[in-house]
Amino acid sequence: MKTGTFSINRVWLILRKELVERSKWYVSRILGIGVALAVVAFLVTYAEGGSIDNHNSELFILTTRAGINITLAKVYWAFIFCYVCYGIGSLNSVIADRKARASWLLLPASTADKYVARLVQAFVIVPLAGACMVGVSELLRCAFAAMLVDASVVRFVSPLAVLTMDKDWGIGGAFALFSVPAFFFFGSFLFRRGAFFKTVLLGGAILAAMTFATMAFVYVLLRIRYGYQFHGEIHIEGDIISHEWDAWIEAFCWVVHVLVVAFFIVWPYRKMKRMQL
Repeated sequence: MKTGTFSINRVWLILRKELVERSKWYVSRILGIGVALAVVAFLVTYAEGGSIDNHNSELFILTTRAGINITLAKVYWAFIFCYVCYGIGSLNSVIADRKARASWLLLPASTADKYVARLVQAFVIVPLAGACMVGVSELLRCAFAAMLVDASVVRFVSPLAVLTMDKDWGIGGAFALFSVPAFFFFGSFLFRRGAFFKTVLLGGAILAAMTFATMAFVYVLLRIRYGYQFHGEIHIEGDIISHEWDAWIEAFCWVVHVLVVAFFIVWPYRKMKRMQL
């Protein structure tokens, strides 16, 4: 088998092997985290809807229901985002052991097959597992809340509802959101053990470095290019930078962002090729 060959069937066999071997682990995690999340969700419902019996106003019921839904949508969305980052960052922890890694590398599949299988696990299976946890949580929350709180305020909540609260969501926002899991995908191959936590530390260091680099760039641009004088604090009024630069700066940022995310996705493939040798 050549290293560069690719087969969808082999990808499916790798994924099926992973799911069969870790089926109990997936089920126990989905149920366990789902129950824990249901407790948090029920506390939110009870705290905001527990006093509904003292009010007969339909407007109050609708307002309370909307408040509960918004709060839970934010909680679920934050949970799924954090879980996806953690799940992707810990993706290769199962092959951190030398014997397990050797067994995985010796699978009868090409590097491309294993790479695509890892992509599917990271960006399909892990998010689906998070969605299943939220589903379990919602079923339990609604079942118990309907018995202990006025049923008129209990409605199923989708974490996607939080995305409709901000009208600025678009391709740029979605791509920026995708870049974070992509960075953890990169980190899962960069570090052999404790990849998630080491990736968090690395991300913090990169963010700090980029912040200082941006501040330095702005200082140089305003001080040298436009002759702006700094006196202790920075107070900028009006448009210092011409609007003609806006499109160029935005385009440059987009190009850099796309290249960086592409690096996060492509570099693990090169890493896997070196591992196979």
